[in-house]
Order: sequence, then structure tokens, then C-alpha cells
Amino acid sequence: MSGLLKYAFTKTKVINNDNNINNSEINPNITKQNIVTNETSLDDDHGTKEMQFESDTEFPDCWDLKQISYFTKEYPWIYFKKKNIGCTICKGIKQNLLDHKGSHVSSEWINGEVYPSGSSLEKKKTNLRKKIAKHKSSIAHLNAQKIVTESEKNVMDEHIFKVKAAEHESTARIFRTAYSIAKYQRPYTDLPKMTDLQILNGLDMGRVLQSNVSCSNIIDHIALEMRKKIALDIIENNRKITILVDESTTLSKKSMLVICLRCAVGEPDDIYTFLFDIVEIPNASAITIKEYILKSLVKFGQFFTSLANNLKQRLFTTQSTKVSSVESNDPSREIFNNLLADLEMISPNNWPDSCDIQYGDTSIRRLSKIFKVDEQASVRGFREYKDFPSSLNDNIKPLMNAVKTLAISSAECERSFSSMNEVVSSKRSLLTSDHISSLAFINCTGPPVNNFKPLPYIKTWLVSGKRSAIEENCPKRLKVNDKTYKSIWSCLEK
Repeated sequence: MSGLLKYAFTKTKVINNDNNINNSEINPNITKQNIVTNETSLDDDHGTKEMQFESDTEFPDCWDLKQISYFTKEYPWIYFKKKNIGCTICKGIKQNLLDHKGSHVSSEWINGEVYPSGSSLEKKKTNLRKKIAKHKSSIAHLNAQKIVTESEKNVMDEHIFKVKAAEHESTARIFRTAYSIAKYQRPYTDLPKMTDLQILNGLDMGRVLQSNVSCSNIIDHIALEMRKKIALDIIENNRKITILVDESTTLSKKSMLVICLRCAVGEPDDIYTFLFDIVEIPNASAITIKEYILKSLVKFGQFFTSLANNLKQRLFTTQSTKVSSVESNDPSREIFNNLLADLEMISPNNWPDSCDIQYGDTSIRRLSKIFKVDEQASVRGFREYKDFPSSLNDNIKPLMNAVKTLAISSAECERSFSSMNEVVSSKRSLLTSDHISSLAFINCTGPPVNNFKPLPYIKTWLVSGKRSAIEENCPKRLKVNDKTYKSIWSCLEK
């Protein structure tokens, strides 16, 4: 069976809570103790947290509410303590990190003990303003900000990868070999044999990651990371997708559900239908199929979690008899019927010999709303397309690409089943569903061996704490020498 769906993408935006501060300027009834500021602290995952003060004794006496609002917005790293101020960035950084960079932060800024000096109110304001400006441009504060910025870029992961750079080549050879085993549908036990062959050819293959178990783990890791990359491309580029599913039985009598996607990946104009996942199901009922589709999608990140939640309301049938589980007057059914009629409008073969400029506008508007594309641009592009149907203009392209994602058959699912049955041969009938999914995905969707770049997958492998090929703190693979015809082989060596 094939599933047709539409959905809208949303992006999460984090907004600092500055409203309370701004309101204090407008509402004269708000006192200092009601003000909320943002304090950035390294002890709190570099995020923002609300800091409320119980009384107005926390703020410098020389500042009024307007100045408090200004300075907390202009310098969000300022925090208040007993009428003094401090720096949350410098407070959160360990002092030995700053000393190592040749700078030193005064304890007053760390402990919140910076206070205004002067004989008059204006002099205190000027003095405090100068101290803030001087600290902002100080080497120590700039170094602290740099440490915070670098910590948010997964510097530790990059450092681990650079430290192990010397290990990459041996590990890359192992990864390429394991990948070729999956691509050419060879058994896991080929890895030790192929590794020994490459060692005989003079290549350094390391000490470990040479067993059949390592081969299965590497293949599973590569397949998972590849699917995560596809999921990331879909959400970052706001792709339109169709999900196709089909059910069959393997040679080992397991009921398997093939999940394929049809969408653009990489280039927006290149639409593909490809195998994405295979899951084992206990039975072939529609309710079970629906449940396992949702479970499978959740594995590949927040995007597919949201999509799974969206699908709960979009699958039309939940019974093996294909009896609809929704009301006959459900608006989704009407949308589906209108969609089929509107799609016919796009084809030039269905246009009358003569039509006015507004012909088809209603259908284009409905399609634009369904596929979440710019309605005005699509209508404008369709009018131009009617004049020049031999080429697509830029205004109509987003809608046409969205329409192309609609699947007209489940042929790709059938091809995926053929590949799966080749993987699960009579000699490999004990493979788990996860292994079958990884092997079939690489065989059907993965790039050719000569185009496979192992370094990104080695990076995630090492960062996750797994061993490289030259790891010393583990036993080396034991090689078993065959001595069946030792004397005959010795004679042949001469």
C-alpha cells in the first residue's frame, strides 16, 4: 500500500525574555523587584535562565529603572548582587583557562563586587559606565567569550577527531571494506578474509575491527548516519515528501514492512523514490502497520518524530478490510478528492484550446495551500506557464517540484523487497530486522563503493566512544591457520 501525505514544516525559535524589562519603562507601578533579566551561565549549558530579585537592594543606587533596562539589554552578561554588578561570562569560566591564554579576570567581576565610585550621583553613573566599557573590551573578557563560543561548536568532538587523525587511514580501509560487503551483498564473515588479503598486499589494516561482529556494527553505524543525513537535509530545506509502505514475507517467514520515501535530496529539482527503512512486524493488520510506521520514523530525529505525530491523524484506514476509520464527511477526504482534480489542471494536455488568463487559478491556489508554497507566486507562475508550457519558470517551480513528490506506484517498494530477499538468503535466514534494514539500505540507496567517503562516518564512530582500527588496549584478532594439506602446500611454495 502507499501513503500520500502533506505537511507543514516549522522551525523552533528561542526568544529571550525581555518583555518584563521593557514593560518596566511603560508601567510606573512596576518596581525594581519585579524586573527579570537574562543571566547567561556556563553552568547552565550556555543557555538563558531567568533571574529574579527579591528586593531593590540588588541594583546599584545610581541607576533608575530606565538605566537598568538599558544596561541589561546592551550588556546581557551583567548580573546584580547587593547593589554591585558582575559578569556572568567570566564567572562561569574556570580561571585557569583564562590564565592559560595570558589574561586574568579580577575577582570583583567574577564575584559581583564591582561598585560605582564618586561623590555625586552623576559621577557614580559615569564611573560605573566606564568600568563596564573597560571590562567589555578587556582581553580576559574577550577570551572568556571566545571560550563560550567555541564550547558551543562541539570543539571537544573536533579535538578527539584531530587527535586520532593518524588512525584514520587504517580505519578508513576497514570502513570501505565493510561498506563494500554490504553493497555487494556479501556475508559479514568476508571481512576477516578480505582484511587478511589486503594485509598480504602490503596495506596497514590496524589491529582490531576485523571480525564479523565488527563488520555488522560498522555497517549498521554507516546506514544509520546516512539516514540521519537524509532526514537533516529534508528538514533544513523544507522538502515535500511522500511515504510509501508495503508488506511482504521473507524466506525466513518474517513479516517485514518496507518504508520508502519520495522527495528531493540534495538538489531541489532532483526527485527520487528510495528505500529508507525496513522493520519487522508481528502481523499484517492495518493497525499494526500504522503503529510500526510511526515507531520507525521516530528513530531518525526530531523531524520524523513530528512527522509521526502528524501521521496519526492522516492514515485513512486502520482495518485490514480497508474500512475507513473516519467519518464519511471528514474534511480530509474532500481535500484528497479535490487534490486529484486539481492535479489534472497542471498538465497542458488537459487545457482547452483557448482559455482566459484566470483559467486554473482556483486549482493552483488550492494546491499551493496544500503543499505550503507561495500562493501568489504560484498563480503568477502558472499564468506565465500557460503562455510558455515548454519550460518551467521560477515562480511555478516550487509547486511543480512539490507535485512531483507524489508517488504514482509502489514499484520502488517491490524492488526493495527483491533486494531484501537477496540479502536474506537461505544461509542468512537468522539476520535481525535491523541488520536487514542496514544491508538493504546500503545496497539500494547507498552510493557506489568508489564514491563512498568514510571520514564523516569514522568521525561519528570515534566520537561515540568506539575503537579505531589501531586501538592498543584490546585483544587482537586471533588468526587460525589451516594446516590440512601442510606438506603439499610447502611443496607448492618451492
